[in-house]
Amino acid sequence: MADAATVPLSPAHAPKAASVEAFKSAWHEIKNEFHKCRQKWDEHEPEMYSRVAGHTDHDLLEGVDLEKALVQVRTGDSKYSPPDGCELT
Repeated sequence: MADAATVPLSPAHAPKAASVEAFKSAWHEIKNEFHKCRQKWDEHEPEMYSRVAGHTDHDLLEGVDLEKALVQVRTGDSKYSPPDGCELT
């Protein structure tokens, strides 16, 4: 996974349309990862999500308007290398 340690990133700035679209295209996967993370923490360290106890993942995520919620992004160029066995032909 690329991060600031491996990819030079631009200074933080307001998102442009392409950034919003990128997040929209990944939103389903982001929600799934949030759900998995919350389940894992609830099993081992319930205090982690204690501030949102009583709220479902649906309550927390379904009302998010990415165009309003996404206020700052950083961009960078990264070479994508698919995992072994997943090369496109």
